[in-house]
Amino acid sequence: MLSEKRLTWLVLLVLAGSMALFVTTRHSSGETTVQQPERTRIKVLRRKDLLHLKPTAQEIQDVQPSPPERAFENLIPSHVPIKIKLKKTKEKAFKDLQNDKWARDFAIELTNTGAKPIYSIYMLLVLPEVTDRKGVKIVFPLFYGRNELGDTRTKALPEDVPISPGETYVFTISELQIPVWEQLQREENRPQPKRIQLKLQVLSFGDGTGYIGNDGLAVPHPISWTNL
Repeated sequence: MLSEKRLTWLVLLVLAGSMALFVTTRHSSGETTVQQPERTRIKVLRRKDLLHLKPTAQEIQDVQPSPPERAFENLIPSHVPIKIKLKKTKEKAFKDLQNDKWARDFAIELTNTGAKPIYSIYMLLVLPEVTDRKGVKIVFPLFYGRNELGDTRTKALPEDVPISPGETYVFTISELQIPVWEQLQREENRPQPKRIQLKLQVLSFGDGTGYIGNDGLAVPHPISWTNL
């Protein structure tokens, strides 16, 4: 049997343990340990006498991964004498995947890099990932010149105004087509495109020659004896 003195010490030890457990429980339930985020380590190439300097805000920004963008794919063959690029002032808004009004910000600059004036050009802006209810791909036509010049055999008239060699013309989506696209996109729950493709249909120099089709076939076609 335990003596009264030893029993008293045992009770005190049990009470002390209980208080310690109580304090620990209150501490763990009332406070949260915050973990500091891991720091990203970057390497900056500098001269030896500048190695002690910390990376600048611009250097840190330069190594950050870029957010995904809407892609513009120019599929017009390189032998066709034109240069295509997105208009600089519109490029950022067009590429922003969060921008549902991208069609209003689409603009490309077409430069005539050849020796002949371009009297007509017909291109298609294709949304390869977007279709209507019948499964047909959505396209926007881009056209310059008189309608009749869409046939390369049609000769230009004095009143026809060409895109002269070295000259640049800006193409945008028709203001009549944009609200139709935006309305149908909502009604049919069409996805916003992540890729936009540009394809050539017809280019006419107004003298009976030009290029046609996705492959940029020169017309008129040269005679081949193997085809006779």
